[in-house]
Amino acid sequence: MNNKANRVARFTSSKISVLTVNGRGPYGFGAGALTYINEKKMELELGRGISLPVYKWEMSWGKMWEVWVHWQLGSEYELVIDQTTLHPKYPFWSGSEDFKVNISDGCISELKCYQMSKHYAYTECLLKQDIQFFKDNFKEEYFQIVSNSIIHNTKFGEAIAFMPTEENLVEMREMLEGSDYIETKLKDDPWKYRFAYERDLWDLPFIPKHSTFPSLTKFRFEVPTEDKIYLTERVLKAQKLLNDDFQI
Repeated sequence: MNNKANRVARFTSSKISVLTVNGRGPYGFGAGALTYINEKKMELELGRGISLPVYKWEMSWGKMWEVWVHWQLGSEYELVIDQTTLHPKYPFWSGSEDFKVNISDGCISELKCYQMSKHYAYTECLLKQDIQFFKDNFKEEYFQIVSNSIIHNTKFGEAIAFMPTEENLVEMREMLEGSDYIETKLKDDPWKYRFAYERDLWDLPFIPKHSTFPSLTKFRFEVPTEDKIYLTERVLKAQKLLNDDFQI
């Protein structure tokens, strides 16, 4: 992921929210944005990503469920997790969404498979079906959706929160250990997923049988035009700063 051609030295949707945080730097950027811009400058000159990959089981956990969730969502959704798209006008801006939703005026969808406490908070947020509340409390997730909506010129964006039920997890463990799901569907190294069937069930995140808390929650909304304009302005200013040989 770090060295994909369409991501190196480009502002990407997954990190784009840092550019929306105000501070005392040039163009009103905060310290986090200045660090991010400088990292992109280094990548541009080095010709590669600067962050070396670090394996974390939580990352494999999320990937493990992407195909499975797609099966549950149905034919309206197209799984596009391995695609990174450049902005049609600004090639220094790119994004990788999880799903394209085949509806009128277009929609992109982002799936988050968080751990216990964050899944609870994210689900509670999405259940409110309130754009401003989403933006205020999950800025990174919100602007990732805004960014990908801009890149793909869609009217709508969608956030999905998912955590397996106890039954889902039991089924997944059996599939991981007894089939070629990892090799054929995830196209990944099997050793990364051994934790999912070797650990005790209760050492993994899931919604137990006696709970009524939602396993899957969706919030689809029309992406505000003003946020599309604002984010575009911030990205253009960030690129100008990068081109001005900015350093921190």
